[in-house]
Amino acid sequence: MLKLCPGGLDKEITLSLASVFLDIDKPLKYHALSYTWGNPTKTKVVIVQTSDGPRVLPVTDNLYTALQHLRNGDQARYLWVDAICINQENITERNAQVANMADIYRSAALVVIWLGPGDDHSKIAMETISNISSRIKVEWTTHNIELAHPKDPDSDLLSFEKELKLDQDVWDSLDHLLNREWFYRLWIWQEVFLAEDRAQLMCGFSSMTWDSFRKAILLLVEKRQPSSLPGFLTAVTRAWRIASLRDRLSIAEVLEITTNARCSDQRDRVYGVLELIWKAARPNLQPDYTKSTAEVFQDLMLVMLLTHRDLSLLRYCKSLNKHTDMPSWVPDFSKPLGAPEVLLPRTCWNSYGHARRVNEGPLTVCGCRTATVTQTVGIFNDGDSFPPSYLRIFAALRSLLYLLREKLLADFDSRVELICRTLCRNNFGDCYEPISDNLVNSEQTAKFFMTCLTFSGEVSDEFLAPFTPYLDVFYASVSNSQLVFTAEGFLGLAPKMSRPDDVVVAILGCQTSMILNPLENGQFNIVGECYVHEVMTGNLFLGPLAEDWQRVWRYDEETQGYWDAFVDRRKGKWQFEDPRLGPLPDGWFTEEHSMQHVYHVFRTVSEDSSTENDPRMTPEALSARGVDIQEFNLV
Repeated sequence: MLKLCPGGLDKEITLSLASVFLDIDKPLKYHALSYTWGNPTKTKVVIVQTSDGPRVLPVTDNLYTALQHLRNGDQARYLWVDAICINQENITERNAQVANMADIYRSAALVVIWLGPGDDHSKIAMETISNISSRIKVEWTTHNIELAHPKDPDSDLLSFEKELKLDQDVWDSLDHLLNREWFYRLWIWQEVFLAEDRAQLMCGFSSMTWDSFRKAILLLVEKRQPSSLPGFLTAVTRAWRIASLRDRLSIAEVLEITTNARCSDQRDRVYGVLELIWKAARPNLQPDYTKSTAEVFQDLMLVMLLTHRDLSLLRYCKSLNKHTDMPSWVPDFSKPLGAPEVLLPRTCWNSYGHARRVNEGPLTVCGCRTATVTQTVGIFNDGDSFPPSYLRIFAALRSLLYLLREKLLADFDSRVELICRTLCRNNFGDCYEPISDNLVNSEQTAKFFMTCLTFSGEVSDEFLAPFTPYLDVFYASVSNSQLVFTAEGFLGLAPKMSRPDDVVVAILGCQTSMILNPLENGQFNIVGECYVHEVMTGNLFLGPLAEDWQRVWRYDEETQGYWDAFVDRRKGKWQFEDPRLGPLPDGWFTEEHSMQHVYHVFRTVSEDSSTENDPRMTPEALSARGVDIQEFNLV
């Protein structure tokens, strides 16, 4: 623990350190600092009082400035600051303290978020955020915003289709504040999450509660963004993702939302986010900084694959940009994950992940071989400008459609809907219940695809203006992919590294299909995730849905979220369980729990543990259905 001695702003900083026992049941009255270290080459010294006399300790400029602002004038202040309270050069101590990080921030009386020294911009921004927050009330369970004062002078404050009435210098100040380094740091996600409602935001001498900041950021996200600052949406969305995190997530969700956050040590991609994961799904990993980054990433995968039987992280494996010392089944979490968003990605439904590994040998997984790639077609070149113009996107789409029409001939017209769903990865508003107006409609998109083929006039920006939403979803779906044809007649989207003779495999426990590259010794390398529409909803294992049934994302009022569901359009009824599954095996039953109306938890009569994996989707159960389950050795 750090005891910060009192003093004025311009006086040298003096402190002392003491080892204390952290007891969650008897919390100490200390404050934990959430900040960025800053440039390690720019330092100042603080004085540390020890039993052997005063000593000097170099700290970064940003930390020095934070301590100046945190110091009281007349009494000591007790703080926990990682750069001072952990001996970063002692690996054993670092391992132990990082393992205690959750308890340290959870037990702090206050978590102080230090954005850095103040300036003219920050003063304006902090005052504006405080003002916005004071004028609204938020119901956090629904994110419903109301006026705090019915007679607020700005009648358009809650008109979300309109911009806030702010001067340009105010918008600029908000943009500067939300782009401060703190918002980019990886560790702050966990620090703020653990603080709950015990956090205070500071920038220079300006401060506010974290709850006040959250309210204002929610309104800024909901309102129309300023046309004068095209990058503001990115900044405010990033701030909202940090501020809105209240419930723990799956490991895949955590790794995705933090993938662009910054950390100086890539091992913290794992160690720095563990507390954000559901306890039941959290890998039991102890920080060990004696291991290499590749070893830490592999440890994470082995725990998830072999202990949790969760193979969902395989979808982030890519043959490009990988550490050469990692197997193909270990994603490189130091690179942006960038897995395409696939709506309703349930190739293997809630299947039992089955994986094993003997010593240091290959990883053996179970799955079903879907198809063999026979031809690949590039869509966008690596040398294309980013983002490409709409004219370039339209040209790429039209070129693909010409190729498909030539290749499919008489079958083309009957497969337009399938082509549309494949090239857009099924990201359509009509896949939601009720239908989402924020996404394009599949039928209208298919009509636009036909327009691409039949339009014979000049293609200009003016002509494309009404069609940009369709071009956006197409580009987002294919920008990092290529089109593949298979021997079985499927169309798909696959990584750019995919080649003819690669195989499409549905791996049990993994939500999407994967492309595997066969080796001469019978083993396989993972190339990456792929999209084949016909097998994305469990058809490979359970057969097609009956004609009247459709799988959708259905909104649930109780949980305020969307869940997998099945709708019988003829009868007008819905259910969340797949109608193709049939009865549970003997000895199994569904367990009662608070969210049983949207998903099942299964248990056997003879075991105490429960699982969300469906016992009707084990390798044995699927083999009994006649599914050709095979083993694949991944290296």
